[in-house]
Amino acid sequence: MSGESTEKRSILYVSAKIQQSRIMCDQLEKLDATGNNAMFGDDDINFDMQLERFDVDMGALKEPAVERIFPAWVQDWEEEARKKNDCVEEARLLTKYKGLVFNDPDSQGVHFLSGIKT
Repeated sequence: MSGESTEKRSILYVSAKIQQSRIMCDQLEKLDATGNNAMFGDDDINFDMQLERFDVDMGALKEPAVERIFPAWVQDWEEEARKKNDCVEEARLLTKYKGLVFNDPDSQGVHFLSGIKT
């Protein structure tokens, strides 16, 4: 076989495999997939474990998670805010770091939650 023939055959083979993978991926991503290859179905999505009996607010669980962008560097305003004893600056700092958990690798098992040692 010549080099051109080998190249064309390999392109055809790879293209066929890519197409086959895309078809299989589409089948697996269907919500109502059936068979042994199905990852989950409509029954799994609608299952709620009857959490209302345990006073769990199902409306809050169905809400989309809040996504916030965290600038993981010391911003310019923070340099001055850390040195001031001002409740407004303290509120700005707490707003930025609210809900974050810091793990200190030097002290094992100690977690810091928004500046509070837990």
